[in-house]
Amino acid sequence: MTQPFISICIPTYKNVDYLQRLLQSVIIQTFKDFEIVITDNSPDNSVEQFVKELGEQLSIRYYKNDPQPNMGENFNRALQKANGKWIQIMHEDDWFETATSMPQFSDAVIQLYGCDFFCSTFD
Repeated sequence: MTQPFISICIPTYKNVDYLQRLLQSVIIQTFKDFEIVITDNSPDNSVEQFVKELGEQLSIRYYKNDPQPNMGENFNRALQKANGKWIQIMHEDDWFETATSMPQFSDAVIQLYGCDFFCSTFD
């Protein structure tokens, strides 16, 4: 397995509707050199069930936290599971605005060769 360029790390907590919007925005991306890592703090199996349903559309590495850590630890677990050269942290209520959002991110970090940290925002 080759190292993905970007790891999309998503710490979650039981909000499937928001997660669905985020993952649908990932599906439409023209950039495909990424992995998705989800660490789930939900007290039920709603997120896990939803992720299983998307199995054919996206390759997702899903981790159920048991016992449930605090929010910061859930965030860190997602980062620890990442294999990408770059990590893009997205919370379940984030999403990509257009199908070219990830290629724009990728192009920007390549142009800024040598930087250790890159942050993007939405206006």
